[in-house]
Amino acid sequence: MKKIIAMALALMLMLVMVGCGQTQETTVPKSQAPNLFIYDYEGNQVTLKQFAGKPVVLNFWASWC
Repeated sequence: MKKIIAMALALMLMLVMVGCGQTQETTVPKSQAPNLFIYDYEGNQVTLKQFAGKPVVLNFWASWC
């Protein structure tokens, strides 16, 4: 039984690693990011330009990774 569980966990780990792997695409960095906008938890619109001249970290993620 322990071997089956270990094999299932190893298979799941391999599938996750393959699904979230890096692609071979290369992109040329731009000097400026596009003006993105989102809504904060209070419903106010926040734009990327509001943070001009300040360091900003954008974290893009997907539920399957």
